[in-house]
Amino acid sequence: MTSPVEYLIGFNKESPIGKDHLNGVVAYTIGKLQEHGLLVERDAAGDKLFLVVTAPISLLELEAERLQYLKTVKGGEGMMEFVKEASHQYEGYESSSFWTNSELAELLESVLEQVDGVSGIERFIDNIPRHNRHSALKVPSSLVAALRICEIIESASPLPDQSATSEIWRQSRFSLLSPDDSLTSYFGSGVGLYFCWLNTFTVWLLLPAAIGFCFFLHMQFTEYTVDDHPYLPFYSIFIVFWAAIFLKCWSRKGAEKAWKWGVFSFGNDLLRSVGNQAEIRPEFRGELRVSKVTGRPERYYPYYKRVIAYLLSGFVTFLMLCVAFVVMILSLNLQGYIDGKIKWERPLHFPILGAFAEKGAIFDPFQVEYFGLIALVPTMLHVIVIMQLNKLYRNVAERLTENENHRYKEDHENSLILKRFLFESFDCYISLFYLGFIQQDIRRLRRELISLYTVDSLRRVFLETLIPFVITYVTQARRDKSKLDDIKKRDKGERTVIAIDELTKPDYEQFDDYLEMVIEYGYVTLFAAAFPLAAFLSVLCNLVEMKSDLFKLTTVYRRPPPTRQHDIGIWYNLLCGIMWLSVFTNTMLFACSEQLAVHFPSLYREANERDVISGIVASISDSSTDLVVKRGAARWVLIIAFGIERIIYLLVILVMAAIPSIPESVENAAARLEYTKNEALKEKYSLKGSHAHQE
Repeated sequence: MTSPVEYLIGFNKESPIGKDHLNGVVAYTIGKLQEHGLLVERDAAGDKLFLVVTAPISLLELEAERLQYLKTVKGGEGMMEFVKEASHQYEGYESSSFWTNSELAELLESVLEQVDGVSGIERFIDNIPRHNRHSALKVPSSLVAALRICEIIESASPLPDQSATSEIWRQSRFSLLSPDDSLTSYFGSGVGLYFCWLNTFTVWLLLPAAIGFCFFLHMQFTEYTVDDHPYLPFYSIFIVFWAAIFLKCWSRKGAEKAWKWGVFSFGNDLLRSVGNQAEIRPEFRGELRVSKVTGRPERYYPYYKRVIAYLLSGFVTFLMLCVAFVVMILSLNLQGYIDGKIKWERPLHFPILGAFAEKGAIFDPFQVEYFGLIALVPTMLHVIVIMQLNKLYRNVAERLTENENHRYKEDHENSLILKRFLFESFDCYISLFYLGFIQQDIRRLRRELISLYTVDSLRRVFLETLIPFVITYVTQARRDKSKLDDIKKRDKGERTVIAIDELTKPDYEQFDDYLEMVIEYGYVTLFAAAFPLAAFLSVLCNLVEMKSDLFKLTTVYRRPPPTRQHDIGIWYNLLCGIMWLSVFTNTMLFACSEQLAVHFPSLYREANERDVISGIVASISDSSTDLVVKRGAARWVLIIAFGIERIIYLLVILVMAAIPSIPESVENAAARLEYTKNEALKEKYSLKGSHAHQE
């Protein structure tokens, strides 16, 4: 029986190797795929040349056994690793739904990546750039990966199943949350875990959203502001503990889902190099040597070379961060936040830009014309420039990470994510840190936070929801007629039309979806007292984001290759980093703003112009009284601030330690699986020993 899942491999007709060599490569690739038991059909239409690859179910089941896929055993005995010879013991094996669409796609991709024969393409790739040709020939274990490096293959992904995507849309239509189980069944656990995390994050935001909205209403009907509200510091403390408890509860939820989906990790990361070749990147370059662990040939890359690559990555990233810092300074000048009154800020002041934000000028931050939207223009310009910088750094980061030559897929992805997150989060947060902790002006911090949040929300709605929706449906209407004409003229089937559609779509990249949510998590937690309405707005934005991401994933982008992940990876560590940082930022905001003065008024006095000139405060408000620490009282402010910070850190550590990361039910099921495996192994060796003794 043949798998219902088909893989689409698109070739680059514009490749510098030429038409004859391209045909030679395609013919050679078909032969190698068929040698490995795969079923291949070649097709072409217009400027597209591609292969449609599938495999017998029996071949994929052998691959599932090699990769130790987990399946439910009959009789309610939990899950066990799949063994083809004992397939009768698994629940639902006779059913066509025993293997999910994503599992079949994962297994087919794994078989494809193991097709060797790279040396056979050497005669075809003379015109390929030297670096690409050299890198391709260094990956003898994967023909498809080598052709990708040479840019002869431009895409490789599973063909979409329109009935499956329609069912996903049908389920999401009647629910505010996303159908993560169905998404996992079709796209794999990598996509499923993202939507599951987004669902969980949105539900957990409801409580801080309600509390923050109450604070917002209270400040609207009273004279309190974010600077002097007596209870806002307690909201900040609540947010810190909320963030910590949310992460631990998500860890438990993620473990439950991973076990349910059969992708639970047993923590054998230190043994990756011993057996699981599926985790090794096909693009990994290295010299062949005999493994000291397995005794088999393996590729080896000296660690000192990677250290040099790390240093290069750090240096280039630092230069790019300097550029982003300069952009931030120019933006703050254009918004009037840097006015040159403070001595140490004068080198950062640009009067030409600052003039646009003076009172009555076009970008006056206190104007009310057009609902104050004109005042958002500098922030919009900042966001546009940053988007271009992010796009540039994305290409730079990919090259730097490829230069690091990581052995494992997970290490490569984590390194790339870390670089891009540090750069893009720096762009998002640096102006907020500058206003909150350098200028120590919580009112300006609040205005900037609202501006950034508003502009970012508008960007997400227009660029990721409305524009893709309009473009997709306009272009779809145009393509439908041309497709029908092409089918009539060329007598092509529906699968060919679907394949051509897929090849014209852009690749889906999950990084941007995760980044937006993690940055949003930072807006909610890092500066809680400055913008208590952030959680409420985040709930609304997340509900739109879910539908937007589903639409893009099922309609706008090419179906991504499924990934078999057991958690959200390095994103969880980044979220934890933001949570720990929020303890510091919220405590320092409490100490650096006038919120502390509400509870300890004897430590403060009223500010004057001399304090502005000396740099103690950035400006004096016309509408409220500005306070500064009295002479000799600064040590008490520091003692109070750091005392509160240390107490909160200690309590958060206790909370994190008190909540187990994995539910007891999952731990027991995983322990039972390990026990069953060990008993089966003992029985196997015991039988071998008895047979040897009899002989």
